[in-house]
Amino acid sequence: MRRLTGIALVLAIVLLLHTAVLADENNTQSWTTRGFDLLIQGEIEEALLVLNEAIRLDPNNFRALRGISWAYYDLEQYKEALEAINSAIELNPGDETYWRQKAMVLDALHEYEEAIVAYEKAIEIEPNDGDTWSLLALTYFNDEKFEQSLDAYNTSLTLMPFDTEIIRSRDAIVELVNQETGYVKQNTDYTLSDYYGEQVSLFTPMEPVKRGESFSVTINGNPDTRYYIWLHNPPEMTGFPDPKPPLISSPAAGIILDYEDGPYEIGSYQYKEGGGRSIKQNVIDDNRYHGTRSYALVLLDDSGKRAVTWITSNKTIPGVYTIFVERKIADLHDSDEIRVEIRE
Repeated sequence: MRRLTGIALVLAIVLLLHTAVLADENNTQSWTTRGFDLLIQGEIEEALLVLNEAIRLDPNNFRALRGISWAYYDLEQYKEALEAINSAIELNPGDETYWRQKAMVLDALHEYEEAIVAYEKAIEIEPNDGDTWSLLALTYFNDEKFEQSLDAYNTSLTLMPFDTEIIRSRDAIVELVNQETGYVKQNTDYTLSDYYGEQVSLFTPMEPVKRGESFSVTINGNPDTRYYIWLHNPPEMTGFPDPKPPLISSPAAGIILDYEDGPYEIGSYQYKEGGGRSIKQNVIDDNRYHGTRSYALVLLDDSGKRAVTWITSNKTIPGVYTIFVERKIADLHDSDEIRVEIRE
């Protein structure tokens, strides 16, 4: 981190005086804005000088206090950062970003229990901030509370379901857990239920379905968690010019489909028994939907359930169809399958 020399300090003071002339030397907000500009530019020590001047002009300037906390955080002076953010919170306790910043400082100080409390306060104020949930997950992991870490990441992903950075971070935590515990190693036959006590299952009425009727398949699994579901392409469908398999009826609450013309983000999921194949490659590529009504990403509700409705037509080929559901974290899988018979 760059330090001020004597010459640089003189230049910084000249810069501050020039800024005061241009802005209003008695306007604390001008000093605050300039301080944050310097923070963004990476001029941390100069930012501290400017923000402290804003505080001199107005000791209750909580925004400047927050900026001072950020500056000390970047300088790795965490005790000073904590003192500043605590003062800011006393003046502005209803802003969740201040509590989140306090939690980050406490995490850096290895005060994990206090950091968790601060994150929970931020979530109490704003429960739908996925970034806060992901940061909480990291603190849980640092405190070796692995199950809570996974739960927090899953909540974050319900709020930002396609955030690849969060997905990678969540999967990396699972990998680290595996390394810490030695549980998985090279054996990929373990499942999520072995490690986390989860077990997904599918349920549908056992009676055969007549062509033209609809039927539902209910996923039972971990609450507020995403699962992939797809209808396997049976060999007897191969070669048909325009196959008419059972199709997911339409997008609905908690059920996400790929666009017919792509990109096939959901369909790119490589399932456990596929040998590197994706679920898009494993479903029937019908002429109308190009397979995108044969699979979905399903978010279970807070009770751990979600029903997926499938429709058939009088052109659906009779036979037994297999529907799969699966969730994967790192090398761990939780999956199930069910067969549905379609009759004329």
